[in-house]
Amino acid sequence: MLGKPRGPRTEMRMSSEAVRTIVETAGFAMARIVDLPPYHYAAIFQVA
Repeated sequence: MLGKPRGPRTEMRMSSEAVRTIVETAGFAMARIVDLPPYHYAAIFQVA
């Protein structure tokens, strides 16, 4: 577990752009992306 990626297989993970596209169509606007190396990111949205 330590030193290895967690969560779904890499090919199943959504890119930050794919997340942005889906969430923005639901009426939100991306505020920022926070990189959480080495395996994660956080996408922060606000009501548009």
